[in-house]
Formats: sequence, C-alpha cells, structure tokens
Amino acid sequence: GNEFLHRLDVKWVDIVHLSIFNLTLQDSKTYFEYEETITQWINDNWELLQAPLGLQNMRVSERKHEVLRVLEGNRPRFKCGREIKKKTSIWGLRVRVPPPVPAITLPYVGPITEDSIKHITLRNKKTRNSDRLWTAD
Repeated sequence: GNEFLHRLDVKWVDIVHLSIFNLTLQDSKTYFEYEETITQWINDNWELLQAPLGLQNMRVSERKHEVLRVLEGNRPRFKCGREIKKKTSIWGLRVRVPPPVPAITLPYVGPITEDSIKHITLRNKKTRNSDRLWTAD
C-alpha cells in the first residue's frame, strides 16, 4: 500500500528537554549552564531539530531568551541549580528521560492525508489544553 509521512511539530519545551537529555547522555553530568551549554547545543543542532516553520527563522539572540523562559516556566520538568544551593544559571532535568512522545490517534478507516492530519492535530490540541501537565509550550 501507499505510505504517508508527516512530521509533527516540536514545541519549545520539548526542544529544551531534548537538548538537556542529550547533554546528560553525552557528558554524564546533571546540570548545565543554560546560556553557554544548553542554548549552544540548541544553536549547534538547530537544523537537525527541524523546528516548525514559525521557529526556523528565529534569531540566535531570541532563542536564548526562549530557552530561559521555558526553563523557568516548566519547573515540574526542569530543575534549577538554586534548588540544590548552586548557581541559578545551571539547569537539569528532574527525571532523566527523553521528552514525551506526542500522542495522536489516527482514524481506522479512510485514507490519511495532510487535511486529516491537520484535523486530528487540532482536535488533540483542544483536548490536551484542558488537562495540560506542563505549561509554556
């Protein structure tokens, strides 16, 4: 049969989470400087992250501020060094796991098209917003 491939948009919170997760695997450390290490990793891997169109043209200086906003706004996911009486500029993951995989439910019948994916994505966003665990996407 025919195959259909559609890349789901990645959110800022997942980009930051993925960067810290990869850094922990790469360096065997728990905490990283947000500007010099986390933001730098994101900048170095920006093309590979394949961010949504709205984020692709974001300037490097804007990314730095967005990374800090995401870290500060998602305390259930990220831990600041201040919590362990260290520098406030270092951050790590509360739980060393990769970012959660987005859940999407496909229809059992009929062809899968760009339009059907957009409809499903919009429907999933509406239901997820009511019981969101992390804020600041």
